[in-house]
Amino acid sequence: MADEDMQREAILTAVEQVADRLEEEKSYLTELDSAIGDADHGSNLARGFRAAADAVEDETEATPEELVKQIGVTLISKVGGASGPLYGGSIMSASQALDGAVTAESSVAFAESYLETVTDRGNAQLGAKTMVDALTPAVHTYKKSIEVDDIDPLTAFAKAVDAAERGVRFTVPIRAQKGRASFLGWRSVGHQDPGATSTWFIMQELLAVADTYLDGETDIDARAPTFRTRRRNQTTRRSRDRHRRVSHSATAAEGICELAAQMSGDVSLVPAGGDGDEGDSPIGTSVDRIQQGLEKADDGDGVVVLVDLGSAVMNTELAIEMTDANATIADAPILEGTLNAAVEATSGDATIESIIEKAEDAREYRKLN
Repeated sequence: MADEDMQREAILTAVEQVADRLEEEKSYLTELDSAIGDADHGSNLARGFRAAADAVEDETEATPEELVKQIGVTLISKVGGASGPLYGGSIMSASQALDGAVTAESSVAFAESYLETVTDRGNAQLGAKTMVDALTPAVHTYKKSIEVDDIDPLTAFAKAVDAAERGVRFTVPIRAQKGRASFLGWRSVGHQDPGATSTWFIMQELLAVADTYLDGETDIDARAPTFRTRRRNQTTRRSRDRHRRVSHSATAAEGICELAAQMSGDVSLVPAGGDGDEGDSPIGTSVDRIQQGLEKADDGDGVVVLVDLGSAVMNTELAIEMTDANATIADAPILEGTLNAAVEATSGDATIESIIEKAEDAREYRKLN
């Protein structure tokens, strides 16, 4: 795009259209997620992108890089579960690749960075039945079209959207290997992945906006409703050393801390659990809530964090990146690890390292001989 004002306008238009589209598709995405997940993917993303659109709508002086970063930061704050760090955290990280302007070269760099961050943070590879199955062919197609085939960006992105659709189709007959869907084993076969689907919907809206602002023509329908409709019809140190408990359940986190406090006395225990502010879902994890807890717990001596399920790990990792707290996640079962860590912290010669070691010893415990 030629100038910064036009780029800013295009980004604002894009996030607004994506927010509208996800609101429109909220029920459908939730329907997909209810079959193999937590049944909250549609509502989480719709809420997050609407908040992101509202957060940047009056940003008339921000650079494209700053706008995209703010969109990512807002998504981290407003989208619960694994989607916050996967969508928001990856957008925030990839925004640096724009380097102040949206060009063919910087858009390729952004796409590659986004895919790399999603893959690393979610620890998912192609074929695991996740959003990576839509992203990977899309990013590879876009990069080849720009850098090898010398195709204009609009046509290149249209090809990428087409590749993403094929990635969505690919998720239907394969077994899930990551996230809540993996718990279903072979029962996950035959279900379309909601993350791959929402990724495709987002790309469709970006293509529609690109078609307005970029030169060129494409015969690929940005909205491409046929596949979506067909799928719809076929139808988760001591007293001063601080410890953070991150659980999907606020009640569980508080209960674990209460139990550990009875055994450890003066050790500081800070629970975290639930998704969002008071009145929101009591089940889930929130980067904002974890970050606030880390800052509250850290008095300079270090924080040991124990977590329960996968998205709690991702949200905690992102919260640690976004704060100055000296925090480390212990790879331990949350209840037994917390008890071990709390008792060790009462020792006069305890260190962060020894507390983590004791927490992780709990992995070897057996309840039955």
